[in-house]
Amino acid sequence: MPSLFSPMVLGALELPNRIWMAPLTRCRAEDGHVPGPLMAEYYAQRASAGLIIAEATMAMEGHSAFWHEPGIHSQAQLEGWRLTTEAVHRAGGRIVLQIWHGGRACHPLLNGGRVPVAPSPIAISGDEVHTPEGKQPYVVPRELGDDEIPAIVEGFRLAARNAMAAGFDGVEVHGANGYLLDEFLRDGSNHRSGPYGGPIAHRARLLLEVLEAVAGEAPLMGLRLSPLNSYNAMADSDPIGLITWLARRLNDLPLAYLHLMRGDLLGRQQGDVLSPAREHYRGVLVSNMGYDASEAEAAIAAGGVDAVAFGTAFLANPDLPERFRRGAPLTPPIRPPSTAPGRRGTPTTPALRRPEGRAQVSVSQQNCRAATAMRASCTSGPRPLHRSTSRPRGLSPWRDSVWMSSTCGRVSQLAITNTLSERRCGLLRSSPSRWGLSSGSSSRLLKSAKAGSSLRTAISFWIWLNRACSTVPGCFLRSARSQSNRPRRNQRLSSRLLGSSW
Repeated sequence: MPSLFSPMVLGALELPNRIWMAPLTRCRAEDGHVPGPLMAEYYAQRASAGLIIAEATMAMEGHSAFWHEPGIHSQAQLEGWRLTTEAVHRAGGRIVLQIWHGGRACHPLLNGGRVPVAPSPIAISGDEVHTPEGKQPYVVPRELGDDEIPAIVEGFRLAARNAMAAGFDGVEVHGANGYLLDEFLRDGSNHRSGPYGGPIAHRARLLLEVLEAVAGEAPLMGLRLSPLNSYNAMADSDPIGLITWLARRLNDLPLAYLHLMRGDLLGRQQGDVLSPAREHYRGVLVSNMGYDASEAEAAIAAGGVDAVAFGTAFLANPDLPERFRRGAPLTPPIRPPSTAPGRRGTPTTPALRRPEGRAQVSVSQQNCRAATAMRASCTSGPRPLHRSTSRPRGLSPWRDSVWMSSTCGRVSQLAITNTLSERRCGLLRSSPSRWGLSSGSSSRLLKSAKAGSSLRTAISFWIWLNRACSTVPGCFLRSARSQSNRPRRNQRLSSRLLGSSW
């Protein structure tokens, strides 16, 4: 009887478990929709998943829906993604890329004024899109002409070819969540006539043509569907009939797996789409949405699905399979579950396992995010530019790092972050009493701060950390005799150095 931890074969891949990572839009791509080192670190941390399905990625230029989502249509993007695939493979993982067209969810402000395209000129209602000019309402899309559809199919084909050149183990075609392929599938958004509108067989024509084109480029191809999901103002008059027809038809294609969202994110539409999919589709069936470990285990053991893809659980628990194996509690994800466009969040979350013989301290995720975000913001690491010959006494064990300068203009903040990331976000430290400043050292620091902005910045960073951690047990402890006046002293020191909080 299979379980969450049973290995499985998927095409030419041998997966160590059936705990997959669902695609999660992170909006962390750099300018030009190019994936960067931060994304490589994020995915490599989650390499213990049975299979990683990378986030929705632009198959072709000019169809951005999330502002800072990645693409796979340029050479720079291909090279950027190679950082991720190499990092994941070095960590022993397996990863496929979800290729995607935003359809009517795109916006002119994200695409040089280009009006989005869709099967019918029906705008998304009840929501807004993030743009460089703030949140804006969705616009009425332009109806895609029949003669334009071959270019869409060709775009997906080239995206699959580029994904394989970037080192991915396969691709997943995004046919869900109210984007272009899903818009053609469901009759709530497809009101057209002709070869791509009307009955299910016609509405599914574009999807099937894309799958046939992609299959010629990728040795492993998956498909994601969401017949019930009402996100992006989507609906269908017969979602059960739609998934039943598709499940039967997909057996004729070289599909490695069908990735099915079992419910509606907004709770507006109800129904059982898993049962007809399991009954009629003969390949690997993967389910997603709202599972915990026990329900996923039961579903796999009963044969209802072959694997389960977890989304938000992987955000704050990069070692999710190990936590499930041990029955360990999960760290709740930071809300909202996806990063706002243009912001650079940190992918770092403490792992479950620690080096033996070291103490562990509970540190808030916010502190770790702030520390590691600065480290990730530089393309090159810190290097020592100078050291003072008259360092003040009484600094903590990482005092040498305080006196380091960095190449990215953040002065000694980044240098501190390197040590901080290991000891604090890694939850490692030696003695609680050695964190922070010893009694009487504040005045010496104030005098030394006049020597230059490097130390001044370092001290301001220390103040911010000390104040942020004031509610965390064991965090920046002083000696017992100084505990009572710590907040007042911190406030006075901060105001004298900075005039305000950092």
